Amino acid sequence: MKKVAVLRCLITSASCAATGCFRAFNEKTNAFARYEGEDVQLGAMWTCNGCGNSMLENQ
Repeated sequence: MKKVAVLRCLITSASCAATGCFRAFNEKTNAFARYEGEDVQLGAMWTCNGCGNSMLENQ
């Protein structure tokens, strides 16, 4: 079984809840169409840390 991870942009996350990505994955459309007919699992989904600007206070 293939496992897929989705990384989204921090800036985009302010206006996007990623529901479209989940739908596209489940329906195997758009970027996920390449997995049509395959046994594939969404293993991870996370948001980047903002183009080098860390949101962590203690680095």
